[in-house]
Amino acid sequence: MPQWFNTIAQTALRRGGFELKSFEYRASPVYYVEGGKADGPVFVVFPGFGDNIFSWTRFLLRFGRHYRVLGVDFPGYTGKSPHPPTGAILRFSDQEAVAEYFLKHIAKHIDVLVGNSMGGWMAMRMAKKHPKKIGHIVALNPAGVFTSENELKRVRALYDINSYADYVHMMRHLWAKIPLYFYPFSFFGFYQFTRHPVVRTILDSIEREHFLNEILPSLQTPISVVWGERDTLFPKAMGKFIAKTAPNASYYPIAEAGHMPQVETPEQVYLLLDQILKLKAAR
Repeated sequence: MPQWFNTIAQTALRRGGFELKSFEYRASPVYYVEGGKADGPVFVVFPGFGDNIFSWTRFLLRFGRHYRVLGVDFPGYTGKSPHPPTGAILRFSDQEAVAEYFLKHIAKHIDVLVGNSMGGWMAMRMAKKHPKKIGHIVALNPAGVFTSENELKRVRALYDINSYADYVHMMRHLWAKIPLYFYPFSFFGFYQFTRHPVVRTILDSIEREHFLNEILPSLQTPISVVWGERDTLFPKAMGKFIAKTAPNASYYPIAEAGHMPQVETPEQVYLLLDQILKLKAAR
C-alpha cells in the first residue's frame, strides 16, 4: 500500500482507540497496533507476505468491539516497520522469530489468531511450537503446503515484477476482481517492494523444513481454513489439504473471493468469523 494510505489508516485506528507500539528486533523497531475491548479475549492478526497491518484497519476496528485486538506489522514489507539495517538481510526465519517474540512477550496468550497467506502459515507454525498459547486459528487462504518444486518456482517468479504488465499479471492471481484503486495507486509501491532485496531473501530462504506438511497431522489447535476459491496464486486443494490433514481443522469456502477475502469480500468474512467464533464459544 502507498504511504498516504497507511497514514489515513493510522489516523482511523487512533480515532478508534488503537495505539501504535513497537518492540526491537535486530536493532530495528517492529511495530504493532493494539486496541479494542481491554478486558476482552485476545484477538491477533498476522498479515500475509508483502501486506501490512494498516490494510486491515476496518477488520481491526470491527473485531475491536468485542476483543482486545493486536496486529503485527512484519518488518520489510510496505507498512511502518522498516527494512533491516543497511547490509543486513531478512529471511523466513527472521519473520518467524518476530512472530514468536510477539507471541511470547507481547500477546502472551492468544484466544483467536487470524492470518492471511504467509500469516496463516506462520500462525500454524506458532501453534506447533506453542500449542498452549493459541486457542484457535482462522487461516485465510494460508500458504505453507509444499506441492512441488515447480509450483514453488512458479510462485517465486510471480514476485519478479519488472513491468506494469508483470504487476497486472500478479494482481490477477490475487483477486477475483481487482479493486479499481489498485491500478493507479498501488503499482509503484508494489513495484518498489518487489524490487527490494528483502523479497528475494525471504522467498529464497524458504526451505522444505519450513513447510507445514509434516507438522499438520500433529497440530491439535482448532483451525478454521477460510478459502477464497477464485485464488489462483494457490489452488484450493491446498486449503482442503490443511483441513483434511490437521486433526481439528474445518474448511469454509467463499466462492467469489480471491487470495485476500478479508479485503475483497469483507462482510462475508466477518459473518463467517462470527459464526466460527460462536461455534467455538458454544463448545
